[in-house]
Amino acid sequence: LKSGGFFCISDVMENSPTALFLDDVVDKYSKTGHEGFYLNNNFTSTLKNEKLSLLKHQEIEVKWHFNDQGEMLHFFKRFFGLVDASLNDVLSGINTYLKYERKLGFIELSWPLAFYYGEKN
Repeated sequence: LKSGGFFCISDVMENSPTALFLDDVVDKYSKTGHEGFYLNNNFTSTLKNEKLSLLKHQEIEVKWHFNDQGEMLHFFKRFFGLVDASLNDVLSGINTYLKYERKLGFIELSWPLAFYYGEKN
């Protein structure tokens, strides 16, 4: 990144419910497993060491929408490659770690992420 250039980074935070879902459910039920390396509270120090100025940091909740529970479960099973999981296993993992709401005509699932935006010094 050249001086004066901007960066945008968004990822799962260490020890968050999202990270726990990935490191438990995805690790257990996918063929490749999952061991995540996530953003943590030391990330701003890393930015300073790399001569990057942080202009904005916030937690964001990406909203995933599904027509019904079945669509949500099949999406998670395919997206994360949960080949060794039953749909009940997927639902149990979602219920344990993630938040979703049944709304009028659809399901909304929250996928929290940390968002960082800044500039190269």
